[in-house]
Amino acid sequence: MKKWVIGSILILFAFLSILISWGEEKPPSAGEIYDSAIEFFHQGRYDEAIAKFSELVHSSSNSKLVPYSQFMIGQGHLKMERYEEALRQFELYLKTYPNGDRVGEAEKCILISKERLKGGKGRDEIAFSQANGVKRRICAQVFYFDGKN
Repeated sequence: MKKWVIGSILILFAFLSILISWGEEKPPSAGEIYDSAIEFFHQGRYDEAIAKFSELVHSSSNSKLVPYSQFMIGQGHLKMERYEEALRQFELYLKTYPNGDRVGEAEKCILISKERLKGGKGRDEIAFSQANGVKRRICAQVFYFDGKN
């Protein structure tokens, strides 16, 4: 009888722990946050995109997507014509990631922001907008192993 009671209590605890774990949602990964932010950005929902990129920057500081997110925050502000904030974000990107993949683009965006703050439209902005037609970058890494077997 004692074994039966102990066994039923263990089964009850196992069942309750399964029910509790179903109610818990796992937090989204850095890739999921980045993808949703990019989707908002391409839909023209820049405020929401900036919020998602900021969430990624603050929550996943060790992710490889953080530099891209920091750059895209500046892009969002640039698209919304918030040139002072865009300028701050691009300068922060250059300061934080001096060897980043988008250093050249960030420098061009800084020039565009400064030109727009002065009230003009520079030739760099036209060239940048034409060159920035790529919406998403997909990369693959391939290894080559030279073996004898």
